[in-house]
Order: sequence, then structure tokens, then C-alpha cells
Amino acid sequence: MLSARLPARLDYRKLADQGASLEGILPKELLPRLSEVIPGEPGDVSATVSFSKDENRHYVIRFTANVSVVLECQNCLENYATEVSCTYKGRVLRRAEDLEQLEQEDEAIVADDGEVDIGALIEDELLLALPMVPRHADGECAKADAVQPETAEDEPPADTHRPFAALGQQMRAFSSDKAEDKLKD
Repeated sequence: MLSARLPARLDYRKLADQGASLEGILPKELLPRLSEVIPGEPGDVSATVSFSKDENRHYVIRFTANVSVVLECQNCLENYATEVSCTYKGRVLRRAEDLEQLEQEDEAIVADDGEVDIGALIEDELLLALPMVPRHADGECAKADAVQPETAEDEPPADTHRPFAALGQQMRAFSSDKAEDKLKD
């Protein structure tokens, strides 16, 4: 288990020049927004953060992080524990004006003071990784008759009332009568 505590802010230029990679724990106290959106307290975040320079000498940050959280199942409304993980790779820019020069698909953050707020960045990515509709895994929900999403394969019940079924039969019969009349002519 990782035991080194990651600092909340990191000097990205110094770490990128060294090609540094850090592993450690980000304390849950640095995740106030995550604590607000889940019913229980999150655990500490375990993370691996690395800094480098790409072929164009741009600063790059990469990280993976995961945390244990308690979420409320939207089927049974009971809490359940799960792991939330995220990964990130993006450039670190000195000025917001540099964002305009990026390709649309490129990720980037602005660190105009020379430091990256790694705590806020990891928290942002973990918030985005939370499920929109939290649910137990299949078969684990406490509510045995929990509503399951309908699939296209579901067939309507046999006793479904179809008000236009008779009309459809008459139209098919009429069409076949006309076809027979044409064959006779």
C-alpha cells in the first residue's frame, strides 16, 4: 500500500525537467467537492503522477488515481461501496492565451504560477468518473424486484389490446382481393 503523502501543489517545470514520477496518497481532506456529492466520506486517493516533456518540449502531466467511495443505488436507494478510477494526460500551459494554439482534441491545464494544483485536478477527474446513475452491479441489488431497463428484445404481453389490428387485416384482405382481380383480367 502507498504511504507517501502527495503534496497538493507541484512545481511541474522542475518535475518535468527531471522526468519525475510520484506515487502516493492524496488525503480525503483535499477533496471537499467529492465529499459533497456522495453520501459517505471518500477514502484517501491513491495516485501515480508523472511529468515529462514531449517532442516539442511542451510540459506534459499524466496521472492515474482511484478512490473508494460510497454511493446510493438508484434502484434500491441503499448505499454501496465501490472504486472510482480515472486517468489523465494533458499539457501544462503557462498562460491561458496558449489554449488557443491547441488542437481541439488536446487536453490542457493552465498553471500560470508555475505550480499544478494536483489535488484539484485529480478531484475534477474523479468527479467526472462518478457514474451518472449509480447502481449495484447486476444481481447485487438488495431490491429483488428492482426495475431493470427495458431492452428492445422485450415482447409486449399477449393480452395487449391492439385497436387497429382488425383494420390491418381488412386492408390486407382488400389488397389480396384486388391482386386476384388483376390476375383474372
